Amino acid sequence: MTNQSRVLVPAGTVMAVSASYDVDMPFGKGVRVYLVTTAEAGTSTLDLKVQSYNAASGTFVDIPGASLAQMSATGTGTLTIYPGIAETANVSVSDAVGRRIRIVVTLGGTSFTGSIGVDVLI
Repeated sequence: MTNQSRVLVPAGTVMAVSASYDVDMPFGKGVRVYLVTTAEAGTSTLDLKVQSYNAASGTFVDIPGASLAQMSATGTGTLTIYPGIAETANVSVSDAVGRRIRIVVTLGGTSFTGSIGVDVLI
């Protein structure tokens, strides 16, 4: 099998509210999340984290360390979660993902323009 790419937020989208995006991962061992911001309004901030679905409780829980550094200007961020990789804060986490994950974006301030994509890593 090969990696599968998915677009969660298309390029040029204005992100003006906090949101979450569920990703089904029936065959994935890991994920790579891409965040690209091309415009920022005022003094806005953007946080991104990854959660895994807990079937026993029916809720999503944070994957420890699976977050990007807070963005307060335009730029890019990539976060990789995969078993056995070397860990680097806000860049890579050595962990397996569950069958279902959620990308959570929390916006502070007015808005960001950009895109969010994921590669499901087999």
